[in-house]
Amino acid sequence: TAASALLKLPVGPVPVTLQSLVTAMAGVLLGPGWGALSQLVYVALGLLGLPIFAAGGGPGYLLQPSFGFLLGLIPAAWVAGRLSRGETALGTGLACLAGTGALYLLGAPYMYLIFRAYLAVLCPALRRRLAPLRPA
Repeated sequence: TAASALLKLPVGPVPVTLQSLVTAMAGVLLGPGWGALSQLVYVALGLLGLPIFAAGGGPGYLLQPSFGFLLGLIPAAWVAGRLSRGETALGTGLACLAGTGALYLLGAPYMYLIFRAYLAVLCPALRRRLAPLRPA
């Protein structure tokens, strides 16, 4: 997953990467438990400071609009692994699509909250409060 984050197309607030594909593959190939655990380890290592996310890493990444999509990798791998039976390519593809749905169920609301609550309300208010302390 970390290597797929490095291949990115910077479009909008959330860069387009191959992470959802790699996450679905992890779920299908490793199974739901190990696939989800692999994504949990990936997110934890990034939050500890390893620069393995598309825009770096560290605990400050919690306030990035794209962090919800990183959290969504965990259930996405679980869903893809759980629904994949490996019987047909179509079934596996549908399992991966369902995993992508789980990814967006976490990622989109998180991005909305960050844009609406943090960036739109808290940051401007903080800027106004700190304005008198700014050097001239």
